[in-house]
Amino acid sequence: MSAGRKKKATSKALDSKPYAKGGGRGLSGISRLGIALACGAVLFGGLVILLDGISRKSSDSFLVTATSAALPEGPCRSLEQLLSKSPTELAQLDIARINLLCAQGLPGAEQIDVEAYLATLDQWAQYVKKETDRHLYKYRLDPADYNNSPGYFRMLLMVTALQQDLDIHYNLERMRDVNFSDSQDLFVHGLLSERRSGTCISMPVLYVAIGRRLGYPLKLVTCNGHVFVRWDDPAGERFNVEATSRGLICRDDDYYKEWPHKITDADIKACNYLKSLSPAEELAEFLVTRGHCFAEIALYPQAQLAYCQARNLAPKSQQYLSFLGLAVQQELRKIKKNTNPTQAKGQ
Repeated sequence: MSAGRKKKATSKALDSKPYAKGGGRGLSGISRLGIALACGAVLFGGLVILLDGISRKSSDSFLVTATSAALPEGPCRSLEQLLSKSPTELAQLDIARINLLCAQGLPGAEQIDVEAYLATLDQWAQYVKKETDRHLYKYRLDPADYNNSPGYFRMLLMVTALQQDLDIHYNLERMRDVNFSDSQDLFVHGLLSERRSGTCISMPVLYVAIGRRLGYPLKLVTCNGHVFVRWDDPAGERFNVEATSRGLICRDDDYYKEWPHKITDADIKACNYLKSLSPAEELAEFLVTRGHCFAEIALYPQAQLAYCQARNLAPKSQQYLSFLGLAVQQELRKIKKNTNPTQAKGQ
């Protein structure tokens, strides 16, 4: 791996512009909040009952090398078990395990081997650690060339190893054909398979999963139609990492207020945008992605269930009601279309 100074690494970037599903449905902000209003009070009267009935069951110092021990994990092997976990228990689980379990039962996830994929992540984390340790002398010689930031240097080495050595890349086909029908574009198993490709929904999860194995304080953050990574050390530095760009690109929050879609202060408050997500909120986002996949293949009841489960985990996020309302509308249109007109008239 060639991991030179910051300028050299960024000069090798094929395209410094981050990829996003422009005009499509991202992990968050896929629909405008106004969609929910279109569903009407009649639809949401029943939905509120459904929501109420759903249970919780259904800085960095180079004097000490970062550890690469796997995060503590419970015996969680299914989505049902995952949904029974408390917020405290979720915080003890590997984010990659949570992500993979949310892909169960989706198109493209038929051959998921959760334990094998987690073992691959452990191996990749060890490789990133080895490369980081090998290049530490560059930071010591000239820390100013890396923003005087140990965290920035560590992320540069991780991004370089994943992209240049392990061929992690964005699936450009999703730029030309935006759809959510293949879970391999949405969850980390697409990146851990031979494809090694993903989107703005899955690539940040991979970065966070690797980073947390190395002790990095990484969080997922959402904006309108996009997801990115944040180095968020309460006792130290804080900066954003664009996971879909070639090379290491760090944008401030103001950038994401305008890209890929403009958001207002009201949007930020209503949709949890630009906030470092908690483990429960991360799970909620994965469930929303699960719902989008079901909706894409017209399995609207399953989509509604996933959106309700997400809403239960993150009740303050108003956009989940938008997704839920849209799925109900789509199912009603499907029922109406499939109903015999003569029978419908008789009723």
